[in-house]
Amino acid sequence: MASNSNSTIHVACCFDRNYELPFIVLANSIRRASSRHVVLHALHEGPLDLAPRELRDAPGLTVNFIDVTDRYGRFNTHGPQTTVTYARLSLPDILEGVERVLYLDTDMLVMRDIAPLYFSDLGECALGAVIDYGLLIRLLRDEPLPVEGATTLICDYLRDTIRLSNPHRYFNAGALLIDLEKFRSLGIAQRAREALSNELSRAIFNDQDALNFAVAGAFVELDPRWNAIQDILFKEVHQRLPAEIEAVVDLYKEPWIMHYAGVKPWRSNILPGPWERQFWQAAQEANVEWPLLWAFWRAIPYLRPYQIDSYLWEARNRGPQIGTATVLMWAMKHFMRR
Repeated sequence: MASNSNSTIHVACCFDRNYELPFIVLANSIRRASSRHVVLHALHEGPLDLAPRELRDAPGLTVNFIDVTDRYGRFNTHGPQTTVTYARLSLPDILEGVERVLYLDTDMLVMRDIAPLYFSDLGECALGAVIDYGLLIRLLRDEPLPVEGATTLICDYLRDTIRLSNPHRYFNAGALLIDLEKFRSLGIAQRAREALSNELSRAIFNDQDALNFAVAGAFVELDPRWNAIQDILFKEVHQRLPAEIEAVVDLYKEPWIMHYAGVKPWRSNILPGPWERQFWQAAQEANVEWPLLWAFWRAIPYLRPYQIDSYLWEARNRGPQIGTATVLMWAMKHFMRR
């Protein structure tokens, strides 16, 4: 797909009220970083409180709010995700007339103009995505599935259940560049839904598993910086990473899209993650810093001593950059009891 300076960029997100505030942060980061006009298709389930008002007059950004309640196929979910995650499988139907869309999870932060990503050449493929390096680390270490009591190795799960001939070609579905016309013609969404009703009825990674099953490794591998997962950096701290991942971590020094998969900045019960400062600065710029802090104040029932030292250090050294009130409120939410 050739680049066109006059072309509009289409982005889509799927969320419910639980992620309305992070969606506002993401939307503002897209607007701030984009060089072209962006139409953001907000596929939400149920009514929204703040987003329509906060994003109404955002320059360079048009938000198309679409209530998808009862407009997508629901399946069982594993883990903390709600069923609205499956709404992304209905993007080809809901965005009729749109040729290409960039799907982004709402726990992301855009740090660079997404135009180079949006106009990437997909060749004959319907999808562009980034390898799930967090899962690849577990795969290279011959670890079992990351579920309680699991004994099945990830390698076996990807080969036997997801049916990937090359398990290293498993992608993360948090950022997907989709050619909707090819996606429709190849019946990828339908194949994913059928799998979820049959052999993937107990999928560990929900629609991500289903999409990997349906695509079967036929996707364009995108630069890891377009879906840089913070969780990998936590793994780097505690364990030595496989050599194959070290080059990816080196690229993470300048991430283009930060993905807070795993521990969320607004629900963090541990020392601040490496990219939490950027998130709270973005939340402040989007005017939802305080609502986010108050909405998730019940993260843990007590504050550990080392966390007090961490927050005091942040307030003293980083307060001028991200707002001392932010740091103190961040600490305060840990004092609160259920």
